[in-house]
Amino acid sequence: MKLKYKIKILALRIKILSTNLVNQKLAAAKAFEIFCTPFLSKAYPINLFTTQPVIEDIAFENNFIKTYRFNINAPKQLLIAHGFNSAAYKFDHIIQKFIKAGYSITAFDAPAHGNSGGNMLQTEIYKNAIQAIENKLGSFDLYLGHSMGGLALCIYQSEVKKLTSNQLILIAPASNTQQIITDFAKRLKLSRQILKNIFDYIQNFSGKDIDSFHIKNNLPNDDCSILWIHDYNDKITPITDILAIQKQNPKNIEFYLTKHLGHNKIYRDEKVMQKILNFTKS
Repeated sequence: MKLKYKIKILALRIKILSTNLVNQKLAAAKAFEIFCTPFLSKAYPINLFTTQPVIEDIAFENNFIKTYRFNINAPKQLLIAHGFNSAAYKFDHIIQKFIKAGYSITAFDAPAHGNSGGNMLQTEIYKNAIQAIENKLGSFDLYLGHSMGGLALCIYQSEVKKLTSNQLILIAPASNTQQIITDFAKRLKLSRQILKNIFDYIQNFSGKDIDSFHIKNNLPNDDCSILWIHDYNDKITPITDILAIQKQNPKNIEFYLTKHLGHNKIYRDEKVMQKILNFTKS
């Protein structure tokens, strides 16, 4: 672990613990805010895209979402949702493949990421951002999400779109939100009580218990055809929960499991890309 990262973790831990001495609820809110704050996703130049996009800012919660549209006159529509601490340009190779496949593609920087406005991102914000994009640009035939973007698309499909028939591609989606937050608390060496307070805080502001944000409880109905791509060696979103879902043999989900690609190489892999393109033709 790099010294700079260790110092950052220590500073965040001190901030939470010092607040907790005065106000436990405020400390839980502060911890969740830190959890939802991207520290690695920065503004970037548009020339990182191979093809010049049509750029549009979409108003969202007193801020804006930066969207990048490619091949806009094509008949089939694809929306790409990136993961936490990521950005739209990292999916440029996927964008280029789908341009050749005859799709109109919309990519975007999630709130608080890349060139979009905002300070924090959690799944409810992400879900609402996707809805704002659809309200402005219209619906899509195909959705592709990596990591947190995949979970947000599932929540959006199950809560908002519901009976709409379309295709959804999940690449290493975030699955177990409770475990992700628990791992965050472990890294900061927070007590079990503070962790419980974080979960209580989430339930109070969202009206949902933490298990409601598990991907197993947000899978779209059978009208949505899903390709789920995951790697056995993924350390960010471990495959354990995915295997449990696979055992249930959901009829609308096709699983494609890989090895030795981890969490980020998986969406750059050529075999994975070919599987994705074949799925869209089915």
